[in-house]
Amino acid sequence: ILVVLMSCRNLLMEHISSKVAFMPMIFWIGVGGIIIPLALLVFHHPHLKKKAEKGITHLCVSGILSALALVAFARALSEGSVTLSVALLSTKPMIVFVVATFLSFFYPNIILEKHSKRLLFKKIVAMFIIVVGGIFIIL
Repeated sequence: ILVVLMSCRNLLMEHISSKVAFMPMIFWIGVGGIIIPLALLVFHHPHLKKKAEKGITHLCVSGILSALALVAFARALSEGSVTLSVALLSTKPMIVFVVATFLSFFYPNIILEKHSKRLLFKKIVAMFIIVVGGIFIIL
């Protein structure tokens, strides 16, 4: 269901970007995206006050990164096709793999994972298949 909803959102964003200028579209998407965090901030449960400061910091960082990613994605949709923009998102597993492997080697207190040549080979093959699939979609 989520894939269908995300596909509908992507198609709708491409359709709107062909009719409306880029900045107003981003503004209204931002207005819609800020309603939920503000509602959570206003109507949160009182026993969450202890963790609220840390949570608000994480929410702000996450919101900023998500906003930057959405601006880049919306710009890609307005400049190119939905298929091409979404296919580029298929490289996300590769980035996650590289960062998670780096963290597990150099910061094992963050990600504790067993390391073996066989396991790393399987992960690299899986990542390669995902990226090649994304490239085939682009072509």
